[in-house]
Amino acid sequence: MGNGPAAQVAPALDHPFDFAWTTSKGFGSTEIESAGDPTLLPSAIGTLRMNAWSLGEGASLIDPGLDLNQQINIKGTKITKQNILVIRAGVSSPTQVCCDGAGTYGESAGNYRLRMYCSQGDSCTVTYGTGQQRMGLSPIITEGRLRSILVGQKTPPQVERFLEGRGVDLTTTPGVSLAMNRIVEQIRHHPFNGAMESVYLQGKVYEMLAVALADLTDNLDGTKRLVGPDQQRAMIVRDMIMADLANPPPVEILAKQVGLSQRRLTEVFRDIFGMTVFEWLVQQRLDLARDLLLNSDLSVKEIAFRMGCAHIGSFTSAFSRRFSTPPASYRRKL
Repeated sequence: MGNGPAAQVAPALDHPFDFAWTTSKGFGSTEIESAGDPTLLPSAIGTLRMNAWSLGEGASLIDPGLDLNQQINIKGTKITKQNILVIRAGVSSPTQVCCDGAGTYGESAGNYRLRMYCSQGDSCTVTYGTGQQRMGLSPIITEGRLRSILVGQKTPPQVERFLEGRGVDLTTTPGVSLAMNRIVEQIRHHPFNGAMESVYLQGKVYEMLAVALADLTDNLDGTKRLVGPDQQRAMIVRDMIMADLANPPPVEILAKQVGLSQRRLTEVFRDIFGMTVFEWLVQQRLDLARDLLLNSDLSVKEIAFRMGCAHIGSFTSAFSRRFSTPPASYRRKL
């Protein structure tokens, strides 16, 4: 994210959630509490990457990722007395979610979640499968910060009660939102660093909030924001590419498989993600390469090969353009 290293800043909120994990066999973080942070995973189970940005008092943004060798369940329990609003979008793999009072439902690239946590001890458990995946880019906003953002604005009844301290736990999972997907992609691939990055991310979080509240209003009105079949096909292409970043099918084959012309697929993909299919693929490969540099012992040459690059020179040039430093220097610096 950005041209420099991903931010590693403690969220502005004072640990609003307590996290714990368990495997399908019952082994979990409580078994290794003495090791410290319960979000840390034993290497045999996998690794967790956590990018976090403070966006001023009462607001933060997190973008965690997993690389798992086995299925796990991660449970987040609200431990703060403050009411918290969380938006969770941009998951890369289908997951199963079980929230207190909301039952069990599925998450995928085709929806996002808005959750109002109003009860201390309220929790959600998410089941993650094996492999690499994004856990969801999530703004976390307190009731007080949200009130200052929305002063003078007309809001849905649930949000009004939330702002007045009379809210009840609420979970909504709107369907495919092109606007929300576009914002997630813009956040994950923005070009800013330092103070400008904070300003940019704060604006994008406000934009995410505006889209989520509009979708919530649509649901209350009994209407549904329509997504055309071409946009849905483009999302399918995105998932097909994510399934094999190193060797995805050629664009013309992908277009044919979803019933679009190559030109139309490019148009729709650019509308959703702000870039062509090839540009998006390059971005995803380089982001994965960065993760491998930071979280594996693979050599630069091995990583370049895994990214589908036959020549290490072309990989080094592309990585340097994306992150403003060659891959070997990037690893040493961090």
